[in-house]
Amino acid sequence: MNRSAYCAVLLHLAAIVALCRSARAGDYKLELAIADGTHKQGVVAPTTAPATQPILPQRPSATVSLDGRLKAIWKVTYTAKPAVKDVLVHFYVVRTERPNQAPPALAPAAVLLESAQTLDFEKEGTTSAELGFRALEPGVYLMRLEAHGESDESFVEMDLIVK
Repeated sequence: MNRSAYCAVLLHLAAIVALCRSARAGDYKLELAIADGTHKQGVVAPTTAPATQPILPQRPSATVSLDGRLKAIWKVTYTAKPAVKDVLVHFYVVRTERPNQAPPALAPAAVLLESAQTLDFEKEGTTSAELGFRALEPGVYLMRLEAHGESDESFVEMDLIVK
């Protein structure tokens, strides 16, 4: 097998592993929404049982105006029984080339908004935020919320199409 074929196989295996990791229910319920003053659109994860999720799911998207003031709204709820310590809750909005693109590296020039916090959770413990911002230019932006715990990593994401 030549080197490029080997790399292609590894890339496909990595994509399958990533999809399988995102398909399991997990220890967290993640809610993510965008509001522009007149409309609000959101997504919740986990949204469906792993057996019913499509193999290549389409990421939800929202179209907003460039001159609008936007508000990102997110909430993380810990749903497992034992308490957990040192959970990293990470939220960001980053510029991408096209909708449904894999999350890019978080180069400072590409990141429009970012927040991170490390927390301890009891069962049904929550954290949430509302962050106001404006897009700098038309294009596609990825909004992503992640919870990285001791035994689980969950995320929810949405494309923001700015016109």
